[in-house]
Amino acid sequence: MNNIDGKLRDMIEEIIAQHELYLKSLKFAILYRKEFQHKDCGREGLENACPFGKKLYTEILPTIQDASDEVKRIIMEIEELHCEFHEISKTINPLNPLQEQVDSMETVSLRFYQKLLQLKSLLK
Repeated sequence: MNNIDGKLRDMIEEIIAQHELYLKSLKFAILYRKEFQHKDCGREGLENACPFGKKLYTEILPTIQDASDEVKRIIMEIEELHCEFHEISKTINPLNPLQEQVDSMETVSLRFYQKLLQLKSLLK
């Protein structure tokens, strides 16, 4: 196992927890019609990026060349799903949410979570 694999293995539980926390906060805001401070995925800059986005663009992607081809492929799929999740989430107004947008966000979130679990399984 190379250095990036070990780093990812050590981070994966924290990454999953960060996503679950963000998702639960967003769902709470939707359920109770509360304001929500949407975050960005980090692709366009780190100023308003979520914690995972900050790690992804500062710690993971800069060292991806050291990963196996399969790990690289999964990381890039995770990056894409992560940004898709944030883009869809930002379309949701928690004060007046549209069910179609919420359903779309939950679908992408599930795909993102599954991809994280796939990476976790690969790094064992």
